[in-house]
Amino acid sequence: EWEAEVAWRVAVMATQVPAIGTIPVLVARQCEAGPAGCLSCGDPMEVGQRYVCRACAEAARRVVAADGAERAARRTKRDQP
Repeated sequence: EWEAEVAWRVAVMATQVPAIGTIPVLVARQCEAGPAGCLSCGDPMEVGQRYVCRACAEAARRVVAADGAERAARRTKRDQP
């Protein structure tokens, strides 16, 4: 269940990453979060969470890490003779 919750968020967030340039704030869906709601998906957050829920935080981490690896691979390929 956890992986499914993270996976759909990763799929949505990955489409928001530009090929070049700065990565924007990644969101899982358009929502109006309440005072205890995730700013990315609107779901309730656990006690101690701030701004985004654990699933959205993990999804964003994975998307940014994958993008970093992809950009590094492109740089390496470009720098080869």
